[in-house]
Amino acid sequence: MSLKKYMFVDLLTSAIIGILVEFLGVFVLNKLIYAMIIPFAISLLIMMVVTTRWGSWGLVIVPVLALSTVLSGRLINPHEQFKLLYDWKLYISLIFSLSTFSLNYLWFKIFNDKKIKQTMGTLSLLGVIDIIISTLMLVLIYYMLTSRNLIMAFPAWGLYGYAILIIGTCILFKQGVLVNVKSTLKENYVERIEEEEFHMVLEEDEEDSSVEKGVL
Repeated sequence: MSLKKYMFVDLLTSAIIGILVEFLGVFVLNKLIYAMIIPFAISLLIMMVVTTRWGSWGLVIVPVLALSTVLSGRLINPHEQFKLLYDWKLYISLIFSLSTFSLNYLWFKIFNDKKIKQTMGTLSLLGVIDIIISTLMLVLIYYMLTSRNLIMAFPAWGLYGYAILIIGTCILFKQGVLVNVKSTLKENYVERIEEEEFHMVLEEDEEDSSVEKGVL
């Protein structure tokens, strides 16, 4: 399978998981807490995964993740009085908010340039930064579209999504999921070539030794 096909399958799988879990997750969170708007269930974690693995290509699934949040709040929200708040204005706000994960590119570029390996701690820190930036963007865009200042409310309503992002990041890092796929494949390829060359040198040395012994 080519890298492009693998990326397509990986992003498609992530999108499907994100859509289903986000749709059901927003419903469950609305059942658990009394909130006007649940902005995130698993979307933040999904964005962490796809932008870590594929960089800016991960942004292609942003519209469908945002849509699953809006549809869940609109169609199966247990709080009837809040259904209308899940509208196109929230949808646009969520798209801008989730798109801030594109800034992760700068984070990974700095680490790659300095040849510093990512750790659970660094990725958790990145998750915290993503939470702050994405929430500020959500508050700003929503305010521009509705004139409603929810700078205190959105962080409170999004606490579960934040927790899922941080905990999920730690778990997926241990499982080796949060890696740049292209860079990892290149590193594995180089290591395999170097190992093959090393074995070839050993075999040549053994043959030369055998020849010398035979001559003696």
